[in-house]
This record gives sequence, structure tokens and C-alpha cells, in this order.
Amino acid sequence: SEYCVLRAGTSVVPLPPTLPDSVACPANCATATVAAAMRTIGDIRQRRVLVLGAGLLGLTACAMAKVSGASEVVVCDRDSSRLALAAEFGASRQVQQPKGREYDVVFEMSGSSLAVAVGLNALTIGGRLALVGSVSPAEPVAVDPESVVRRLLTIHGVHNYQPVDLQTAVRFLERHHDQFPFAELVSKKFSLAEAQLAFQYALKAHPIRVAVCP
Repeated sequence: SEYCVLRAGTSVVPLPPTLPDSVACPANCATATVAAAMRTIGDIRQRRVLVLGAGLLGLTACAMAKVSGASEVVVCDRDSSRLALAAEFGASRQVQQPKGREYDVVFEMSGSSLAVAVGLNALTIGGRLALVGSVSPAEPVAVDPESVVRRLLTIHGVHNYQPVDLQTAVRFLERHHDQFPFAELVSKKFSLAEAQLAFQYALKAHPIRVAVCP
């Protein structure tokens, strides 16, 4: 389209000219959503952070936690290639199954019911859990209320974001896109006429992101 209709009151955030399109494109999706999760959880300086899921949400959470001063950023995923990639986004340790109740903050980014249960069990006393990935129907998760009470746990549901989070997302990408390889997460580019091929490639190869360039 040559034109876009914006409703009155729509928030618009200008993009810095120095920000590449491949880096800026997820700002109003994954980056802003992670910014909302960070804002909801609060100060994570010197906190042990566990990120469940190493897709674009999880990788972005690792990077944001790193620059926010977390004492440790651990990422959990079943895909070993994505675990390896997480190291480039600030993860200090990668695991396929966390053990023990040692984390102050858990960001659940995968949407897996199993991961939600793992995240709850991984929290230490006073721990905080942000549920971000559960945006589709999934199996219910059993919660032991006594354990939640005795461990003083807090569970937050984070869906999308507020305008201030989009501002935070753009500012974060502007300041740190050279520190983390966000541009490399777009594994392949297609023309607009090849959009159907882009979808087929995404379904087959499971890349972090595919670009369609008009």
C-alpha cells in the first residue's frame, strides 16, 4: 500500500535513520513486547534471570536482561542451535532443562505449558514469573497454591505492550543493535512477489525471522 490509515490517537515512534530495516522491523512486535515484560517485572539488576524459549522474544529478553544489569542470564530451549545463538545475545549459560529453584526472575517466552510449569518450579523465594508466550490455547498447568504462597511468588501475564514500551524498544535497538547481532536473525529475504515462498521457507526451515521486501 502507498497509504496507511491511522486512527486518531495512534502512537507513532520515529525510527532513527541509523537503524537498519532488518533490525527495526521487529520493534513493534517482539522488542516492544519484551520491553513491556521488563517494565512489568521491574528492576532486575543483580538478579538471576531465566529465559524459557530462544526464539526472537527469548533472544531479545536475553539481550535486554544483559544490558539491564542482571547478574546471570540463563536461557533454556530444546533446540541446540538456538541455544548456541543465545550466547551472542547475552546469555551467560544455556541449558535444556533448568535444575533447582535458583532464579529470581523467569521470562516464559515459548508458550509451552510444560515450560510454564518449569518456570514456576525454577523460582527462588520471592521470585517473579512473566508469562509472555502463552498467546494461544494450550494444556492447563497445575499450580500448587501452597508453594506459591510459601515461596512468596508473583506471576504476571504480559500481553502486547503500551506506547511507552515501543519507545523503549526503539531506543534499545538504536543503542545496542551493534552489540547484538539482531540483523543476522533475518536468515533469508524474499520479494513481495515471492511472499508465498517466504511462508513455505519459514514453515520448512523454522528460522528466527524471514523478510519480505516490497
